[in-house]
Amino acid sequence: MEKISLKSLTKDSAKYGISLYITHFFTAATFIILVRVLTKRELGYIAFFESIISFLSILPLSSIKSALNYHCNLHPGEKETQQYLSTGYKYLNYVALLFLVALILFQNSFFAFFNLPPEARIYFYFFLFIFFCMINFNFFNTIFKLLFERKKFIILNIFRTGFIFIGIGFLGIFKKITLTNYYIIFSLSITCCVLAGIFWTKNKINGIFSLQKFQDLFHYGSQTILASVALYFMNFIDRISIQKLLSTESLGIYAVGFNTAMFFRVIYGGFERAWAPSMFKAALQENNTDLIKKAFSPIAFTGLLFYYLLSCFSPEIVRIIATNKYAGAIQIVILLAMSHYFYNMVTIFHSAIHLSRKPIYYSIIILITGILNIGLNIYLIPIFGITGAALATLISWLIACICVFLTAQKLYYIAYNIKKLLITFIFALFSVYVTFSLNGYNLPYRIALFIFGITLTLVLYHQEFRQFISLSHYFLKILLKIKK
Repeated sequence: MEKISLKSLTKDSAKYGISLYITHFFTAATFIILVRVLTKRELGYIAFFESIISFLSILPLSSIKSALNYHCNLHPGEKETQQYLSTGYKYLNYVALLFLVALILFQNSFFAFFNLPPEARIYFYFFLFIFFCMINFNFFNTIFKLLFERKKFIILNIFRTGFIFIGIGFLGIFKKITLTNYYIIFSLSITCCVLAGIFWTKNKINGIFSLQKFQDLFHYGSQTILASVALYFMNFIDRISIQKLLSTESLGIYAVGFNTAMFFRVIYGGFERAWAPSMFKAALQENNTDLIKKAFSPIAFTGLLFYYLLSCFSPEIVRIIATNKYAGAIQIVILLAMSHYFYNMVTIFHSAIHLSRKPIYYSIIILITGILNIGLNIYLIPIFGITGAALATLISWLIACICVFLTAQKLYYIAYNIKKLLITFIFALFSVYVTFSLNGYNLPYRIALFIFGITLTLVLYHQEFRQFISLSHYFLKILLKIKK
């Protein structure tokens, strides 16, 4: 078996990252077009229904994904893998159909609860179709990542976002961009991807539904269901709360800030996609804690660098992406970018909990902080508006990060540099305060702040800087090789 190392993880991250960078380019370009054409209310509808789709998808999908990663990597075998995949696929579609029936039957209550006007009815029906397709699309992505079928994974993701971008661009030429047309193009793209996924995986998902395999998947997956629901509370409840407590127009402004801050996630996207299979493979090797320990420093280092880039120049970035009418999104970017930073720290720390085979502890932590996030949104949004939603997300992920780290150390000790870890957390929070306070100042002040922050980061991580340069060079080398 190939030894899993930080270098091999970087290689896998580059392989998965190439598709992420291309798909995010298409997504960002599409969003910029939509921001300049659609109204704040229409952008709010997109953000709202995306949040609901994510919630309904998370419930069945996340638990089954973690269970498949666990069983198919720790118990390899072509026949065993096929039985797990076919059973998981049928289970997901049964659950998706159940959700669809419930939503159709209770659609009036749904509209009343979220204060949606009658004009949103047509978008609701698009949402139902897209939800069912997204369940299948994400499952096929899981299969391709699990089996390391990288080319199919890349094709599927690039086609989906590229199709939407080209379709919106074509409509833009004839000035026919509307929210309805956007959903039509989205539906066509996701339908094509699902059909391709079925064709490519038909030999893997056409097996019988095995009750024994379902019990295996459910036994492990049930321990992460709480975490799946709680992750929704952490990642999406802000948009639901804004829709409920403020307005769809406010949600449209928040969506601009949120999508701008997502640039932070792009940096780590390849790493996130490669981390799970690499982590479980490392579990079969001796001294597997080294991978988690070594991965922390580059992630912490690059995270602080890109945070300063994104937060110090958020006014210029928001104006490039949107227009001056979305200036209220600038402060959102600063808070959400640091939330993504702590999220990535959780990605590293919680690996030890999974390797201890006690994921229920992670589920409980995320559930508690998820409930806290709901309470913070309810309390802070009426006081601070959309800024309160971003602040609630930041506080919740900070607390989750600390709790996950402390729990992981008890269950599966890893010899981190605690002093440097503590300095990193304090420095990160100080960075939020400074950038948030000086955000209204002129560009020269923010440039000075950026240089100061970069300098302090280099001083803090001077030992890891050489490793960072080496890994970055290797990452770009693999990236360019893939493009060729």
